[in-house]
Amino acid sequence: MTHRPAILVLLTATAAAAMPGAASAYTLKRTETGAVVHWRQGEVRFRVGDCEGIDRADVERAAEIAADAWRGFPGVPDIAIVRGDPGAMGYRGDGRDINGIYLLPEWPFRDRHLAVTASTHDVPTGQIVDTDILINGEMPFSLMNEGRPARRRYDLASVLAHEMGHVLGLGETDQEGATMWPRTRRGQVDQRTLETDDEEGVLAIYGPGGEAASLDAGCSISSLASPGTDIRFLAIALVLGLFAVRRRRAPCQRG
Repeated sequence: MTHRPAILVLLTATAAAAMPGAASAYTLKRTETGAVVHWRQGEVRFRVGDCEGIDRADVERAAEIAADAWRGFPGVPDIAIVRGDPGAMGYRGDGRDINGIYLLPEWPFRDRHLAVTASTHDVPTGQIVDTDILINGEMPFSLMNEGRPARRRYDLASVLAHEMGHVLGLGETDQEGATMWPRTRRGQVDQRTLETDDEEGVLAIYGPGGEAASLDAGCSISSLASPGTDIRFLAIALVLGLFAVRRRRAPCQRG
C-alpha cells in the first residue's frame, strides 16, 4: 500500500451565536470527495499519554465516562480505553498506529481551544485509520463530581465526550444542550450525556441504513474553542504534515 502527502483542506465552523435548530441538527464530517468519515472496525482503542498537571487515572476515568456515552448503539464502534503508552502522536502508516489521548502543556493551536481531534482517513471512502485527541494543558480541567462541579474548571469528561463524537465522525450541531453543541462552561457536566440529536447523528453514520457503507487519507481536525467564559466546539478539517496522508485505492483483499 502506497502513501503520499495530502494537500486538500476542508474547513467548517459553528458560529458563537448559533441558535437552537430543528429536531435533527447534527452534521456529519465528510472528506473532500463527499464520503462520510467513519470507522469500519467494531472497536476503536485509545491509550492515554503523558498528563502533566492532571492525574492520569482521572484522565483515563474521564475518557471511560466519555466513551460510555457513545456505547450501545447498533453498528456504532465501541470506544475502549486501554492501559499502556500510545507512543508518538500522529499517523505513521506502518501498521503500529495507536490512537492516543495527549495533554499538551504548550498548546500549539488557538489559545481558546480546549481540545483538538486529529483523524487520518482515506479520502475516497472516508475510512478512518488513526485518530488522536489533544488536550490543551494550559486550560484548567478536572474530573468533576456531577453533584458538586468545580466552578473554576472545565469538566474533562464532558470535553472528551464531545471530542469522541468527532472521533466517530460527527461534526457540530446547533441543537442547544447536545453533546455536540458548540458551547460549554466551567463547571458544566451535562454534555457527558447524549441528547436525541447526538444519538440520531451517530446512527446516521453507523446505524441501519447509515452512510458508513464503503471504504476511506486526509487529515481531519475537530477542535474546542473558548470565547471568554464560554467554550466553542469548532469542527475544523485541515492538513497538517504530521497527520496528512492520502491512500491510493487498492484491490480489495479479504482474509
